[in-house]
Amino acid sequence: MVIPMKTIPLDKKTSRMVETLSALSNPARLQILEILAEQPASIVADIVARLPLAQATVSQHLKVLQEARLIHDERAGAGRCCRVDFVELLGFAEALTQWTHRLASAVLANPAAGGPPCRPS
Repeated sequence: MVIPMKTIPLDKKTSRMVETLSALSNPARLQILEILAEQPASIVADIVARLPLAQATVSQHLKVLQEARLIHDERAGAGRCCRVDFVELLGFAEALTQWTHRLASAVLANPAAGGPPCRPS
């Protein structure tokens, strides 16, 4: 049985951050980004050779990263050459840092932040 989830309206910046966090939530995708950072302009076969995953699985992960705009690719002969989009990655890091600071400021500004633990309702 599938339980439908209600959507929460988000502004564009928050929606973009959620999309990126979702793309980064898989360890294989984090590893792919690390491989691409170490070996810029890797072809898919290079990435597959470094992971214990099938080529089809790696391609699915690359698609998620590409849809999140964290990587881009281009044709390289018979294959695809992938690169990290560092401008997009740095933009995400900045947005996450701003959100974290905003959250921390709100917690620190609340006198009850260090108060008693929550009571069950």
